[in-house]
Amino acid sequence: AEALLKGDARRPIETLMLHTFADGELSDDLRHVADALRERAAAMCSWEEYTRELASGEFAWSPVHKSERFWKENAARFEEKDCEALRRLVRLLAESPSMTTRAVACFDLGHFVTSYEPGRRLLNAACPHAKPALLEILANPGNDGVRLQQEALRALQKLLSQKWEFMAR
Repeated sequence: AEALLKGDARRPIETLMLHTFADGELSDDLRHVADALRERAAAMCSWEEYTRELASGEFAWSPVHKSERFWKENAARFEEKDCEALRRLVRLLAESPSMTTRAVACFDLGHFVTSYEPGRRLLNAACPHAKPALLEILANPGNDGVRLQQEALRALQKLLSQKWEFMAR
């Protein structure tokens, strides 16, 4: 089910739903599967799911990280409890022995700063060691660290770039 939650994996079901079938039960079954996938995706993209994964100290490329909706709805929650979630995220980025966890943490930092207007300022204030940690990954990615290095570069790019409309302020 997790593989089907990725955006491209839902397209075959949505395409099949556009057709009219002689068997009415097939159309009902397709609607049921599509609804179940939407519900499962929503459950997997909740703040509770994210904080559970963050507390475990292990990230995987799960739907919660890639969901634009999740970031738009929850980016501000990283400020809660004196930025506890943001600090944990940066700690995973810098200290986790898992390349995947570190790459996902980089990816998430990039989403955080682009999804939340005060994100750059907040990250710099609450976690001043975030940029040096990203630069360290670029300098020393480790074995099989190509994906990690790419995600660190993207996160750093998002962290350093400014939207033009905010430059006038």
